[in-house]
Amino acid sequence: MNNDFSLEDLIPKPYQDTCPIHGMTEFRAGRCGKCQEVKIKEEQHQKYLNELNTKIANAGLVGRLARATFDNAIALSDEDEKQISLMKRYAENFRVKAKPQNISLILSGAVGTGKTHLACAVAHELLANTQEWVKYTRIAEMIDCVKSGWDNKIGTNESIQKFVQYDLLIIDEIGVSTGSEFEHQILTRIMDDRYIHEKPSILITNLDSRGAQEWLGERVFSRLIEGMVDDKGVVKNFIKFKGKDKRKSYKIEAKKQGGMGDV
Repeated sequence: MNNDFSLEDLIPKPYQDTCPIHGMTEFRAGRCGKCQEVKIKEEQHQKYLNELNTKIANAGLVGRLARATFDNAIALSDEDEKQISLMKRYAENFRVKAKPQNISLILSGAVGTGKTHLACAVAHELLANTQEWVKYTRIAEMIDCVKSGWDNKIGTNESIQKFVQYDLLIIDEIGVSTGSEFEHQILTRIMDDRYIHEKPSILITNLDSRGAQEWLGERVFSRLIEGMVDDKGVVKNFIKFKGKDKRKSYKIEAKKQGGMGDV
């Protein structure tokens, strides 16, 4: 019996050969080592993309919202560039500043000025590069979800906690409806609980500062801007979006990129 045998003898020995892609390189078991490395990296990247797409869908970012990133945000003016830069910094510093300091944002402006696109770009950035839990919702959908839980005897509190648990909650279309008493009660409960648990939010609205304050109510509005009013009375986290409607520009860009849509 040969006692010199070991399991290592079963491992194919490397040798030099010519790969049509990489030229003379190391082979093992008839396969180019560099080609194998590329294949493994591609498989790992595909796994990452699949997991990211699942996270994006679970965050409520579907269709064109799922493709809203900082890379395809359109700037038609210097002011637009500033807004993109500001929102990008918010995303990049979320874990070290916005989250620990509970800094929320209120994005205000006319239809098509890029508010939703940039809010979703923040969500995309966090989902792609961190473990933060993010949710995008329209306020009507949020209220319907809580109501549905109530009607199905899940309990209002449990339904509300679904929206409290996220590290970042993005609520769109604030002020689109007149806002029933029930709607305001639910929103106040959610925002109060998020305030207590120090979880920031991004609210998106077409209303100006006074209109947003009236619609949200003094309690919610004051908690959203807490610590963000400077010596001149300017609310630093109330971001005003101005300029032209960008939706036509997004549609033009969509045709170039194979379909992004208007956000």
